[in-house]
Formats: sequence, C-alpha cells, structure tokens
Amino acid sequence: MRRHNRRYGGLVVHLGILIIALGVTGSQAWSVQTEMTLRPGEAAELAGYRVRFDGLTAVEESNHFKVVGAFTVSSGRILDVLRPAKKFYPQEQSPIAYVDYRLGLKEDLYLVLGDFTRDGRQATVKLQVNRLVSWIWIGGAVLTLGALLAILPDRRGTA
Repeated sequence: MRRHNRRYGGLVVHLGILIIALGVTGSQAWSVQTEMTLRPGEAAELAGYRVRFDGLTAVEESNHFKVVGAFTVSSGRILDVLRPAKKFYPQEQSPIAYVDYRLGLKEDLYLVLGDFTRDGRQATVKLQVNRLVSWIWIGGAVLTLGALLAILPDRRGTA
C-alpha cells in the first residue's frame, strides 16, 4: 500500500524538476548586466534598479587592506545599501573581489567593485540582475520533499 506515497512523491519530484527548469531558463534568458564608471552622487540604471555611488572607504584589517564601495540601491524607493569591496592581501598579486548582493524571489541584484581611483573620485561597478535564480533553490527543496515522500512508508497498514 505504499503506492500513494510513491505516486504523490513522484508528482512532487516532477513538480520540483519543472520549477528548477523554469529557474534555469529564466536565469539564462532574462538576466542582464552592465558595467559603468561613476563619480560620487552619480547613478546607473538597470532593469528597474537605480544604483547610486556614494563613495569609497579604505579599511585596514589584521591581515589585509580593503577598499569598500557604498552604493544605494533604489527602485522607486530606497531598498538597500550594498557594499562590494576589493581585498588586498600582501601575499597575493591581484586583489580579491568581494561581491555584495540583494536576493529576491523574482530576481537577485549583484554588485562587483572594479577599478577605482586612489582619491575615490570614481569607481567602476558591474551590476548584474539574475532573474528566477531563487526558483532553482525552491525547486531543489520541492524535489527533495518529493523524494522523501516517495521513500516514506505508507502510514496505513497492509491488509
């Protein structure tokens, strides 16, 4: 009598696969990106987001030095302040980028700090909007739930 769990589990697994496929398709087809060099107070727009460059801050940590950019993200109203950075380690030839991001159900926004002037008068930022990426994770959770349903024994005893 495990047929019920297997049937429902199989349906849920297939639903999970469909959700993952939608997420992958959406993230590949509708994701957009741009790269711009901005001065403090200037903004870039992409996919309904406005990203204003507020400035750079230099910070010395115990084992590295980093430059952090402050970018105010809005979409009709202020949503967040993202702080992508570049970390400079003494033993590394090139700086290591720290990406900052804002996750959402429909789309994710990523910011990567590129080149900048030492005086902080301008910085290059890469903006990327990835759509439906969260659906991939949701689909994975649904798929796992379906697999668990399929392997669980039926609560009704066999007659």
